[in-house]
This record gives sequence, structure tokens and C-alpha cells, in this order.
Amino acid sequence: MLESWYAALLKFKTYTLLCFDLINDLRLHVIFNYFLVVSWFLYASGLSASRSVSYAALMACLAGFSYLLNRYTDYSYDVIVDRGLAKVSPKVYLVLSACFFVCGLVLVYVYPQYLFPIILGTCLGIFYSVKTIFKYPLKNYFVTKNLFAAFSKYLGTMIGVLLVIPFSEGLLIRSISMFAFHLIYEILWDIRDIESDRAGNVSTIPNRYGKTLALVVCVLIWLISFQAQYFVVNHSEYFFIKYAVVLSIIFSLIFITTVRWYHVAIYIHIVLSLIFINKEVILFIRSLL
Repeated sequence: MLESWYAALLKFKTYTLLCFDLINDLRLHVIFNYFLVVSWFLYASGLSASRSVSYAALMACLAGFSYLLNRYTDYSYDVIVDRGLAKVSPKVYLVLSACFFVCGLVLVYVYPQYLFPIILGTCLGIFYSVKTIFKYPLKNYFVTKNLFAAFSKYLGTMIGVLLVIPFSEGLLIRSISMFAFHLIYEILWDIRDIESDRAGNVSTIPNRYGKTLALVVCVLIWLISFQAQYFVVNHSEYFFIKYAVVLSIIFSLIFITTVRWYHVAIYIHIVLSLIFINKEVILFIRSLL
């Protein structure tokens, strides 16, 4: 009896790890985290939960398109850091990248005002991953992988807000935290990918300056953003919790050295965001199911 239970437990562990590794491989948790950041900012800026979710879904589709296109172009380099984990065929990345793009087009059909953001996001995603009018993809230039990825997400989100509410100084100041979080996340993702970025000559802060300095940079960005927000934005419990959650993942990576535990830290971070920060958005999503 005990042997059968033990065998079942081992099988459950095997399939659970396989599921996690596939999610890691396809960056689905990274895309979902991006959805949470965007939906949180939109809702905090005064948009309804439904509008926040729909536009954040569009941004997640663009992120999925860009991330998976980048995974396709960097396949030979990403194998270096992903050794030992589940690895799908490079064609799968290309197919799923196209699927995310099609989902974005569906959202544009439902919300025609989103046409410009998806055109802009598609162009930025291609410039980021593929050699086009530039000599190299933009991710290969001096630390532009972090800055360009964070700024393109920031720009896309701000466009979504300005389609609905007028520009104001308060909105601009509040957006500082959104850009800071995007930039912190981009740097943290690339701590994991130092080896593969080095092989592919991809220019990131962790690749050029190492994990320790990259984490210090993340803390500095966090401090600057917190100080800029503290005296201006009307505080709520979400303000302090959001900053605490982001700081927690920065410090957790000090002690994490393996790829799988790196992803576990991201899962914990996402759960904390869901529980403490995106409650209204999640309640709206549940109402649709």
C-alpha cells in the first residue's frame, strides 16, 4: 500500500516538474506577470476593471509575440542555460508567437481603438529580436535589451491609459513606478540568462556587469522610484505592498543559484501579486468564467 502511494507521489512530482519546466520554457509565467503589472497600473490610474483587463491582455499578447519570437531567434543560445529542463522544438516558439499575435488581432477587432498599440508593439518586437534595418537586433547593442524592452512596455501601457483618460502630472509621476518595475523585471529575467546572453553577444546589465551589480542596480531603481512616488501619490495599502513584493523578489535572487529555483521565486512573486495587489482585476476575471 505504502509502495503504491510512494509510486503515485513520484509520478505526480515528475509530471508537476514537467509542467513547470514547460511553462518556464515558454515563458508563460513571465508573460502573465507582465499582464499583472499592466492591469494593476491601469486600474490604479482610474480605468475600470474590464478595460484594465482587456488592454492588459493585449499587452500580454504583444509580450508573448515578442518573447517567443526572441526565444526562436535565440534558441541555440538559450539551450545553454536551459540544459536539464524541458525543451520544445524551436518551431513551437514560432507557432506560439504567431498565436499570441493572432489573439492580439482578435482583441483589436473587439476594441478597434487598440490598433495603433498593436502596430507599434509588433514593430518594436521585431526590431528587438530580428536583424532588420539595423546591423544587429536591438538587444545586441549596449544594455539596450533591458532599457528597450522596459521602455517599449512602458510606452505601450501609457498609450492604453491615454486612450481613455487625459494626461496629467499625477499620471506621469505614477507611471514612474510602472517603468521602474518593468526595468527591474527585465534585469532580473536576464540574471537567469547570463550564460546564454554571453554566448549570443546580447547586451544586458547582468551580462556586462554580473549578478551582484545587477541586483544593486535593481535596488537603486526601486529606491529612486519609491522616493519619487512617496511624496506625490495618494498612498493606499497597495502602494506599500506592491513595492514590498517587488523588493522581495530582488532579495530572493541573492540566495538562488539554480534555474529551477529561480522560476519558483517568480511563481511565489506572482502569487503574492495576485493575493495582495490585483484583487479587483482577478475578481473581474472570475466573473467572466
